[in-house]
Amino acid sequence: MHLKMKFMLAVCLVALTCCSAPLPKDEQKVIAELPVGTVDVKLYAGELSIYVLKDGTVLKAALTDKEKPKNDLPPMEGGSLTPYEIEVLRHSVFYAPMPTWSAACCIPRHAFLFYDKDGQYLGHLKVCFQCSCAELKPYSPPDSKLTHIEWNYTALQKIVENHKLPVKFRY
Repeated sequence: MHLKMKFMLAVCLVALTCCSAPLPKDEQKVIAELPVGTVDVKLYAGELSIYVLKDGTVLKAALTDKEKPKNDLPPMEGGSLTPYEIEVLRHSVFYAPMPTWSAACCIPRHAFLFYDKDGQYLGHLKVCFQCSCAELKPYSPPDSKLTHIEWNYTALQKIVENHKLPVKFRY
C-alpha cells in the first residue's frame, strides 16, 4: 500500500511539473478584424456554394430541377446589415489555433461582403452552417499559431435569419 501511495505521489508531481494546463479556449483566439474602412456589409446566400470574385461579384452554384450544377444563377440577397449587426459581426469572427480535426466538405453557402463608404469592395467572409468552416478575405492571421477561422454560429445565424435568408439547405 505504501508503495502505491509513493507511486501516485510521483505521478502527480511529474504531471504538475512537466505539463502546463492549456489556455482556456477563449484565450487562444483573437478577433479577426474586418477590413479597414468597412462601413457596409451585404449578405448573400446560395443553395450550394457562394463564389466571390476579386471584384466582389457574387456567384452561386445551384441545382436545377434535374440536379445538375448550374453556376450562372444569381445568389439570394439579404441586403445590408444594420450598424448593430455589423458590430456583432466584428466581435464574432476569430483567428484560432488549427483544430485537431476539421470537416472535409466546406461548402460555404453564406457570404458577408465588406464595402467602404464609396461602395468599393474590400473583402468577404464566407461561412458554412453545415460544417462550420469559414473563409476570410483579406486573410491576415496575427501569428503562425492562429491560422484557423472560427466564428460565433449563434450570432451569425441570428443575422441571417433577420434578413429572411435560410440558414441551412437541403443539399
